[in-house]
Amino acid sequence: MKKIMNTSLALSFALLLSACGMPSSEELTGDVKEAQEKVKNVEVKVTGKEEGSSDYQVNGVQEFDFKSKAGYINTKMNGEELKMYHDGDETLAVAEEESTKVQGEEKKYVAALINNAMELQQNPIRYYQKYDKNLPNEFDVTEKDKEYVLTFNGDKDKKEKIVAGDDKAYYKITNQGSDTAVDLDQIKGKDFSLVVTIDKETKQIKKVVKNQSYSVKVDGKTENSKSKQTYTYTYNQLDNVTKQKVEAKAAAASTDSSTETPNKEKQAAYAKEAEQYVDALIQATVYQNTDQFVAKHPNQQDKKQVKEKGEFQKSSFVEFFETNFKGALSSLSSNITDEQLVNELINGVAKRYREPVELLSARTVPVHVVRNGEQDYEVLMQDEYLLTFAQQS
Repeated sequence: MKKIMNTSLALSFALLLSACGMPSSEELTGDVKEAQEKVKNVEVKVTGKEEGSSDYQVNGVQEFDFKSKAGYINTKMNGEELKMYHDGDETLAVAEEESTKVQGEEKKYVAALINNAMELQQNPIRYYQKYDKNLPNEFDVTEKDKEYVLTFNGDKDKKEKIVAGDDKAYYKITNQGSDTAVDLDQIKGKDFSLVVTIDKETKQIKKVVKNQSYSVKVDGKTENSKSKQTYTYTYNQLDNVTKQKVEAKAAAASTDSSTETPNKEKQAAYAKEAEQYVDALIQATVYQNTDQFVAKHPNQQDKKQVKEKGEFQKSSFVEFFETNFKGALSSLSSNITDEQLVNELINGVAKRYREPVELLSARTVPVHVVRNGEQDYEVLMQDEYLLTFAQQS
């Protein structure tokens, strides 16, 4: 009898919602997709965090003009700032306030990242529907004040499929031009949630909150990762997408590489210098050794400027490490008491000094390096080498 009464109440509630004009999931997502297609440009504020081989906080802004196909991404990961611009013809990468035109594989990489983000932010419902055709029917619809809220209610298989598809698209971009990278066939989606807040009047998306977790296999080792990202949207307020001016010095220094494709000899020289820079960067960040950063850096003409950059990389890395370490401790505090935590730390340090450190075999990972003038380079995403630098046996 109780079950029958509950069923009746649920049916009555559904009828009440229908009478009040609550749209269905399919109706609302259809309206949203149509409204998003009419948007001319958008500014997206991004906040989030990533937990996995390396933990970091993310915040920044993205700007897209859908008519001109111009896009700009400014991202800070634990304080390290990365700026990228692409408009179909020109591609810029910005580090330390110096904007440089990028060419070749780096241009393809930056352009692909921006184009993928543009597709997502223009129409998030349509974007995720690529991985689940029935997505428009798989939301719970609720109402508050002047907003509708869509909450994804797909089953476990659907969630895993969406995450795997989305991450494969990302890693396909970051794998460009690399022999050793993430195995796309071994990406496994684990969990996914999506909450979309919609303006009742315009049917435009105001905010998206996305959580996802997945595993990837790199060089035969499985790495688990989970992330949370929040996007907040402002529409049709941009006069122009932000585009950094190319510094005259940088432009003059890299005329040969920004106006034409370098010949094979130059490409080989640039690749060698990029390799030297990554080696130097590891010295400054992981080993905290600025002297070795200077010694290994491809630019040996201006050692004073190189040392200044090395000191910046060294101090920045310490800040990133402290932030990550504090985050890890705070996450442990709810499974473990303070006393246990202190004991574990003391035992770990004692063990480190009592026993020899076992070094595992070296691993090869792809690192994208941007040429930033003569004999000067930048690694836009240091996690490409940091995530796999410390190995687990």
